[in-house]
Amino acid sequence: MPMKKKLAFTLVASAAVIAACGGSDGDSKNSVGTSGAATGATANAMAPFDAQCLTPMTTGKSMTVSANAGPVPEAVTFEGKGIGPTTFDGRSLDTIDVQATGTLLHAVSSNFRIYLDPETVLFPLGVTEFGHRGFPSGPWVKYRRFTYEDAAGKPAKLSLLGMQPNETRSVTMVEEQESAAAADPQPAFTHGVARKVHWTVQYIGREDVTAMDKSYANTCKVKIQYERDPAYYFPKLEATVWLAPGLGPVKLSGLPLLRVDTVSAETSGIVAN
Repeated sequence: MPMKKKLAFTLVASAAVIAACGGSDGDSKNSVGTSGAATGATANAMAPFDAQCLTPMTTGKSMTVSANAGPVPEAVTFEGKGIGPTTFDGRSLDTIDVQATGTLLHAVSSNFRIYLDPETVLFPLGVTEFGHRGFPSGPWVKYRRFTYEDAAGKPAKLSLLGMQPNETRSVTMVEEQESAAAADPQPAFTHGVARKVHWTVQYIGREDVTAMDKSYANTCKVKIQYERDPAYYFPKLEATVWLAPGLGPVKLSGLPLLRVDTVSAETSGIVAN
């Protein structure tokens, strides 16, 4: 995959993952988008990160993501829908089905599924890519399994709940990969670790933001740092994501080491189908 497209996929997937994994699904006030002028000063910029900013994409909910990559503009639209439990790696897990259309991801799959960890509010347990075109013949299915560990290499969970402004939390994601022909069952993960990614999440605080011509008040602003081991083309990437209360991520801006906005994305927020 070209470097720019791999960067774009990584950063946009960060927003999709945050959308996928939610906090409380109970009644809560949300930041309903309003058309027109800005909503005014953020009510409490120093409020902690709470469950309202982590809205789950449950069955019957969906989100549209419109992403662009530069310097040559390319665009893709993601449509993600919660479809309930499906089976991955022998486990029944809540699943989001994602369809991508556009030019940004022509080198990889246009349909994939994200499998959610029921015990955490961030990062999935696996991804299945259907019709993967990274092989000489196909169609193929690519499977990615994720586990998480702390700095000592012990199993870990990363939660954003309760974070205070400027607080930082980290976790290492360990990825394994397998592939199979589309007609074959999912294979066992036997090839060992394909790569490790060190994720660092900093909660900046609350901020009003505009996306898709709508204004959202009191969004939770977080910075995500992605550091890959081995480093590959981009040893360290950064993105900023704004999560609206009750609606999840509504905006993303990607910032590589060159300190130029390379990827931007705006979303509809998580809404009913």
